[in-house]
Amino acid sequence: MIDDQYSDDVPQDAEFLPPPLWPKVLGIISIILGAFGFVCGGLGLFMAPVMGGLVGGQLNGAPLPDAWKVGPADIAIGVVGLVLSGVLLFAGILLVGRSPKSRVLHLLYAVPAIPLNVVSYIHQMNKQASLEQWAADYPDNPIAQGINQQGASQMFGQICGLSMFAVLGLLFPLFIFVWFAAIKVRPEQITGTQDGVI
Repeated sequence: MIDDQYSDDVPQDAEFLPPPLWPKVLGIISIILGAFGFVCGGLGLFMAPVMGGLVGGQLNGAPLPDAWKVGPADIAIGVVGLVLSGVLLFAGILLVGRSPKSRVLHLLYAVPAIPLNVVSYIHQMNKQASLEQWAADYPDNPIAQGINQQGASQMFGQICGLSMFAVLGLLFPLFIFVWFAAIKVRPEQITGTQDGVI
């Protein structure tokens, strides 16, 4: 009797969606990357001026390289990156709990993250080129000699940096944007359905 009454109330084409697994998986990834960016970004903002002061006494009269100075661009990129990492971290926490609000937060992260990461990577490459030019201008300086002798290790570091930029700086936020803007657009795709009705 109860079954008959329930079958009359539920549309015949109703679809039941069990709670999906992907929100927990993607949520954990977002938490890890968000926490990593938040911690590293915070340490970077704090340590950059400190490191410039530490190496100042080892320059033997040479000026401090511009690459080791903290400018307005460094602060702006660092602060915005810190905020976006916090957004991603919070979005991941909500997604693990299958909250539909996590979709909006992930989009708020992904949309500005791609251009910010491109600008940040170009800025870092310019700073690296500036450091190499400083080392060429002061070849007798011990620090400059160490920079000039990096060779293969420097090339390996640049390859690793480019790989991380491509995966974490471009592909991940692009995936997040496509996933939540075009694929998972309904709340029940995150939460599943409890009553069998969409």
